[in-house]
Amino acid sequence: TTKFPLRSWYSADSHSTHESTSTLPPPFTIMQFNMLASSLCSTSSFPHVQPSVLKRQHRVALFKDLLLTNSLSQNDENKNASCLPDIFAMQEVDEIDEIKQMFSHTSVNSQQNEVNDEPGENDVKTKDSCLFQAPNHTIIWQKKHSRYSKDGCCVIFNRNRFELVHGPIAERYQENGKNHNQMMLIVLLKDNCVGTAAPQSIVCVGCTHLKAKEGFESMRHVQVKQLTRKLSDLKREFVSNQEVDTEFHTVVCGDFNETPDQLAIEEMLKNGFASVYPLDQGIWTTWKKRSSEVCHMIDYIFYKSEGSLQPGGYLHVMEKSTLPERLPAKNYPSDHVHLVAALGYANSGGGKSQQTDS
Repeated sequence: TTKFPLRSWYSADSHSTHESTSTLPPPFTIMQFNMLASSLCSTSSFPHVQPSVLKRQHRVALFKDLLLTNSLSQNDENKNASCLPDIFAMQEVDEIDEIKQMFSHTSVNSQQNEVNDEPGENDVKTKDSCLFQAPNHTIIWQKKHSRYSKDGCCVIFNRNRFELVHGPIAERYQENGKNHNQMMLIVLLKDNCVGTAAPQSIVCVGCTHLKAKEGFESMRHVQVKQLTRKLSDLKREFVSNQEVDTEFHTVVCGDFNETPDQLAIEEMLKNGFASVYPLDQGIWTTWKKRSSEVCHMIDYIFYKSEGSLQPGGYLHVMEKSTLPERLPAKNYPSDHVHLVAALGYANSGGGKSQQTDS
């Protein structure tokens, strides 16, 4: 097992974010991760990284270890270190077949769902997208619209906790009638841990990767405006068609390619979103060197709740001193740090947990 950089869990209150009370559903966890597309793993893109670090076989092995056993914490004292997040939102995913294989062999502390092993029975796939039913997880992937790369956005959720009720929705960003290569991937999930005596809890998960590089600030601003407008429209349309009380929560994960003081992030905040990770504490989410060294925050987990959902904690970013070099490194497969947040329901709403006979 790879010894990943040590990270600790920050809890927003005095209670464990991984334990539930007798009346509230347990918090759910969500991971944000730009995996670094294999097509970008060249010595020309990362001239200061050892070539062996960029090899596909090395990185796939690290991803398997990271996603399935070490995603919530790398602190050996944390008893929850082997738990999987309930939702994964990832960008620059081009190893989709390997990811499907990884999740086809997972086991969680819940009832195992039966999956038909007939070829193609659980996999709706084209060259640009797939919807795959692993034993416990649903994997949704959409390639971005580019002739030069094969990567895209991916959302994975645990079906023992969540049920897909709308989507997936994949839309390209546009400006002046012209399509951008970048896109948004959105799914609406029902939280089945919320009991029937309470309003149903719908979690809208958005996954996006905005335009990269300096000089495109105005384009990223336009993209975020379209993203927030789409999310608002989806909420209004979905809630208006429900015959039961509904709490609608939105979580947006992505590589925004903007620091907290830039327009795209300001637009998210202006639209009522809050960042789970502090924006004013110098947190970094990518550290690399090409022509010059950069170390800053451009990856985020945003949330917006019309009800009782609130952050319960998050996984601290590792200290630079725990890394042997800039990213990607021999013990870390991407140039971006994965972020993990716990989101739970307050006493004011969110309902009671689903009661089942033991």
